[in-house]
Amino acid sequence: MFRPLAELTLNHVNIQEGDCVLDMACGTGIVASLVAEKVGPFGSVTGADLNAGMIEAARLYTPANTANIEWHQNDVTSLPFEDASFDMAFYQQGLQFFSDKPAALSEQRRVLAPGGTLILTVWSAISPLFAAVADSIGRFIGPKASTSVLSPFAFRDGEVIKALLMEAGFPKVEIERLLVERRIGLATESIPKEIAGSPVRELVAKLDEPTEKALYSEIEEALRDFVEDEAHLVRAIRQ
Repeated sequence: MFRPLAELTLNHVNIQEGDCVLDMACGTGIVASLVAEKVGPFGSVTGADLNAGMIEAARLYTPANTANIEWHQNDVTSLPFEDASFDMAFYQQGLQFFSDKPAALSEQRRVLAPGGTLILTVWSAISPLFAAVADSIGRFIGPKASTSVLSPFAFRDGEVIKALLMEAGFPKVEIERLLVERRIGLATESIPKEIAGSPVRELVAKLDEPTEKALYSEIEEALRDFVEDEAHLVRAIRQ
C-alpha cells in the first residue's frame, strides 16, 4: 500500500544529491530507502518512529548496502536533533495519528533549515479497499471494529491541514491531489495482508475458518472495480 504512494510522492518532489532528509513516522522505512537512493553517498537520511517494532522492521527491510540511513526511536514532539539540521522532511501517512499535531509540526519546523521543505501525505478520501473491509467487518464482527478500520482516513480536510501548518510557522503551503494506482491480488493472499496491518487483525484472527474465508470473499467481490486511492500531497516551506 505504501510503496506506490512513496514512489508517486517522490516523483513530485525535487530532492537534490547531498541533501539531509528526515523521514518521520517512518514505519517500515520505504520512504527513507527510496530517498537514500536520490541523495547519494554525500547526502544522509534519518528515519524516526515512536514504535520500536517499526524501527526494527525498517532496519530489516532496508537493503544491506544502504549506508547513508540512520534510524531513531523518537516522539515526534521531542526530536533529538539540532535546529536547522535537515533540508527536507517527510511525513507519509503519519500526521493523522499524532495526538498533538501543533507541537509535532512546530518541532518539525525547528529541525528544518531555513528554506527547507516539509512534505506530508494524508489520505484525501476513504480508500475503497478499506471501505469494503469496514463494511464487511461491521457485518461479521461489529460496528466498533468497523469504525477503527477507517481511522487512518479520519483526518483529511486539506484546509484544516493548511491552517495547522501556517499556525506552526510555515507561511507557504501548497496542496495537490495524488491518485495512487492500486492492484488487489487474490483475496486469500492480499486481503489478509491488508487486514494484518489494521487495528482489527486480532479480532479477525479469532474468527473460525469458514467465517474468515467468507469475510475475504465478500471484500474481494466489493473490490472488483477498485483501481486507485486518493491522497493529499502537501508542501510546506520553512522561512
